[in-house]
Amino acid sequence: MPNINSLVIDEYLTDEQAVSINSKNHVSAKSSEAHKVNHISNVINLLEQDLTVPYIARYRKHETGCMEAENIRRVQEIYEKYKNLEIEAEKVIKKIKNEATEDIILSIKAAKSIEEIKEL
Repeated sequence: MPNINSLVIDEYLTDEQAVSINSKNHVSAKSSEAHKVNHISNVINLLEQDLTVPYIARYRKHETGCMEAENIRRVQEIYEKYKNLEIEAEKVIKKIKNEATEDIILSIKAAKSIEEIKEL
């Protein structure tokens, strides 16, 4: 399975682009994408430390680039989705390891949703 942090960052930035596609600040948005990636990574690290969204939003602004709680929650939702997907994939692989081909195992690891894993 691809790195969870990369998946979360990609999905969050894609969502953000869809929302701000009509923004006049399109050029400045591109130049600050590296900062956003760093802030999202920091949010993921803080969530992995079991810090709450309100705590992160209020006391870790310097690490999140002053992200609003709503945006931190969105990162949390995406992160939890991919974390649950990883857990489900590992469960399925353990169950079928002896009878599955390498191709099936690779397909399970590359799945982007739990439904996709169940179909395999």
